[in-house]
Amino acid sequence: MRTIPGILISVLSVARIVREGRAGNNAPFHDVIHPPKNNVELTVTVFVDDGGTLRYKVDAQDQQIISPSSLGLLLSGGVRIGSDVTIEKKTDHKDVKESYRKMGTHPVAQSHYVEVTYTVFHIPTEFTYLVDFRVHDAPSPGISFRYRMLGNESLVIQDDMSEFRMDFAPTDRAWTYEREDGRPMLELKTDTGPFKKVRPSMLALRQRGNKARYGLPMVIEDSSWSVPYPYRAIHEAALFDWEGFHIVALPDAKGFRTELARVAHPGAPPLLKMSLPLTTSWRVVQIARNLNQLVNSDLISDLSPPPEVRNPGLFAFLKTSGELPDLPGYIKPGRSAWSWWGKRGAKVLGPAGEIQYLEAASKLGFEYTTIDDGWEKWPDAWETVKNLTGYAKTKGVGVFLWKHRIQIDDPTDDYKQLQDFLDRVKQAGAVGIKVDFFESEWYNGIRLQEAVNREAAKRELMTNLHGIQKPTGESRTYPNEITREAIFGLEVNKLWPNIKLKPVHNAALSFTRFSSGPGDYTPLALRRERRGKTTEVHQVATLVTFTSPLQTIAENISVIRSKSYRDVIAAIPTTWDETRALPPSAIGSLTVLARRKGDTWYIGIVSGVAQTRNIKSIPLDFLDSNKIYTGTFLYTHSMSDNEQDDKVAVKRVRRMKCTRLTNVRLWGEGIRADGMVLIMKQMGKRAAV
Repeated sequence: MRTIPGILISVLSVARIVREGRAGNNAPFHDVIHPPKNNVELTVTVFVDDGGTLRYKVDAQDQQIISPSSLGLLLSGGVRIGSDVTIEKKTDHKDVKESYRKMGTHPVAQSHYVEVTYTVFHIPTEFTYLVDFRVHDAPSPGISFRYRMLGNESLVIQDDMSEFRMDFAPTDRAWTYEREDGRPMLELKTDTGPFKKVRPSMLALRQRGNKARYGLPMVIEDSSWSVPYPYRAIHEAALFDWEGFHIVALPDAKGFRTELARVAHPGAPPLLKMSLPLTTSWRVVQIARNLNQLVNSDLISDLSPPPEVRNPGLFAFLKTSGELPDLPGYIKPGRSAWSWWGKRGAKVLGPAGEIQYLEAASKLGFEYTTIDDGWEKWPDAWETVKNLTGYAKTKGVGVFLWKHRIQIDDPTDDYKQLQDFLDRVKQAGAVGIKVDFFESEWYNGIRLQEAVNREAAKRELMTNLHGIQKPTGESRTYPNEITREAIFGLEVNKLWPNIKLKPVHNAALSFTRFSSGPGDYTPLALRRERRGKTTEVHQVATLVTFTSPLQTIAENISVIRSKSYRDVIAAIPTTWDETRALPPSAIGSLTVLARRKGDTWYIGIVSGVAQTRNIKSIPLDFLDSNKIYTGTFLYTHSMSDNEQDDKVAVKRVRRMKCTRLTNVRLWGEGIRADGMVLIMKQMGKRAAV
């Protein structure tokens, strides 16, 4: 086995010899990829410029999505294999259609793309590699590319040098996140921080924290909305057997380049040594004509391999009368009680307290309870858990058990430490695990994360992964991963009393972080000291606007049950048959989502500002005009500026038939950002949960 290039020897003489032998093939290369059937006015041009650098650009009609940008990796010794190259050959355009089951915004994803593979020859090292490009059609338009290296040698990689160059317009705004709690390294390790709006030209100038480095996704919005695709987002997809990346704002303020995660991990080796063959993750540019297309995009999961490709036979999909089989029976969405957040202190309740907690949760119809850090210190812990899960089952409640990553990350004997733990979890009767504190997307961490999902699936256990980087489509390949964190959620409001999540963050998430995939924000804070500058109704509305098949409910169950509107909370599902982003939604300012479950529509409105506002009109043209609906409105009746709680009202309408909501009032008064929930059920039908 040899290492390429390891320590590069006599590179100049090698380059001279190879150039002479390939002089006839060193002409500039130019190829254009069109989307399937041209349903999306999108083209990718892949070319070698006059200087021998491999580049690409992306256009949509007269809009330049990505300006000419460099491709390639940086190998040890500073060798850029995207420079001084020729294209040896390319494949024919391959048109691919796929559909698959999923949970979240809708139950079935439709994928349609064209793929082309280019064989690239790096002249100085005589190294040949492949670049796969895909152009994705609606309903999830965008482009993606990855690198593949063949052979049986090893490769020493210093960095990823792929670029996303953009000629930003004065009306462009970047939606990104930044930690404000003195923990900037977690911003990249766990892809968390409050979302905020920034002028793209300022991104390279940041002097605090991680400076010009930013986590994903990075969403660019053209606030003039005068171009075909006002929304562009940079993502990563299908992160397996590779190392994750973040992005660096280019010094000329004209876009970004990728950077391997290890740069932000002080304990990681400076170089990544990989055995060939290898396939990198996908670098992705997601585009959207409007917020509805953005919120419904499945592009990230489309790029992740199907479960039967990655792990044949691991998941027993259920046969149905439809075209697609259902997910395995043990993978079930739902709401989870969680005693950790709802009480004082950092540990779980004792066994008796957890039993009382799950009893209360079952009365609300919650499907799960999560037992967090501290249960392993119970007397005879495993036997106690077994008794608890047995009792919980009689109440219709499944149990998730918490575990710190460091206790199961030994890779010896194919992660025997992890396997032994999962065996005990299964024997104890739990339905899933919550693994916390991964805080790494460098290569070893990615291997562990996949091992957790794979070994859990062998035992028919669901997983909820916390303290972890952004989703890259894992829930398609491992559907037992029912959710993951990678989101600045309500833990913040408990852990750091002086730092409360801002309303703008909540109103941005549906169109930023959730465009990557499900997120365990752990929603619902009803107590005034825990919910920050938001109303109770704002908090309830996030149960509709935030996407997570497992919603881990933060608030204490006794607080929820004390509310007159507890039936509204209990009625909100966690997965949906249809999702629509409605006008006048605007990132960070206002989220209006309509989501259907069966014959029932749920509308969640979240304001990102603490000013009183009157929404003149919200269209309801998605309703069946031939049907009559009942309506349940949850809204803030009046707001108090003293220590008393706001007055929350529930209005029930027996018969509704309308095409729009008019004059929707959201309170604020410069104090708290408001929201609203509306449940519309077809008459004669039961609300689906």
